[in-house]
Amino acid sequence: MKLYFQDQRKLFPFLKTVDIRDEDGNVRYRVKMDKSLHAGLRLNLLDAYDEKIAFIRQKLMTIAPKFFIETNGEQRTVSLKRPLKGGAHCESKETGWRTEGDLIHRNYEIKDGEQQLARIQKVLSGEQQCCGIDLSDDANETEVLTFIIAIEAILSVDSGGYSP
Repeated sequence: MKLYFQDQRKLFPFLKTVDIRDEDGNVRYRVKMDKSLHAGLRLNLLDAYDEKIAFIRQKLMTIAPKFFIETNGEQRTVSLKRPLKGGAHCESKETGWRTEGDLIHRNYEIKDGEQQLARIQKVLSGEQQCCGIDLSDDANETEVLTFIIAIEAILSVDSGGYSP
């Protein structure tokens, strides 16, 4: 399964709704900012019928950006790690998922151990720069997509020089 969303990483990319489309151009998911009066970035992942299927919220007061994601009644964390050697990556301790590759330029994989769950890379769709997501056949689409949106949120709020 392949999904696409418009590449719009900037200071506040989630102020407007982000549509996630399939290969045929149909909206499969939407990401909307939760505008409640809470500190930190809070996002809702909605299905094509605008039903909430996941919630992503920023954990404040951390050295490196960290987000909580809630899908299917479970809560997990997604954190940005900056090792002294090697490049930055994101990981979830609860699932064991980890990114490998270049987060800044959107050329990375999400792995569960040695198994690839998804490949993310910049692509052109018409004249627009998009982010392409190629999900493996046995990956849970909603959970992997929520992980990817959390990574986008981390990179949008990070002050450590990882956002272009």
